Amino acid sequence: MRLVLLLMLLAAPAAAQERPKALVPLYAGQIALQAFDLYSTRRAIELGAVEKNRHADYALQSGTFAAVKVGISAATIATAEVLWRRGRRRDAVLLMIISNGVMVGVAANNAHVLHRLENGQ
Repeated sequence: MRLVLLLMLLAAPAAAQERPKALVPLYAGQIALQAFDLYSTRRAIELGAVEKNRHADYALQSGTFAAVKVGISAATIATAEVLWRRGRRRDAVLLMIISNGVMVGVAANNAHVLHRLENGQ
């Protein structure tokens, strides 16, 4: 349902101003980074790692981790869309840059942990 709402929001007629060109690639990056976090976290746990984020651990244990990842992506993108539609184009881009930057850090850490686990270190 959230995905449908997000798609409707993205397909809605734009305000008088155009969407900043950077937003769509930033949206794609957000989705890719969240997907990698989902994959790498699950894979690391299969290899014996322990999730240190208690909220993520709870979501993993309850089977809702994928839904949480989708929800985070949808909420972040929807917020950026609202910002640019209200004339706050710079804020929309900054939100996505900061959010993606945080996720790059998470992805890099996960990749490092996976590399160590897969190589028996």
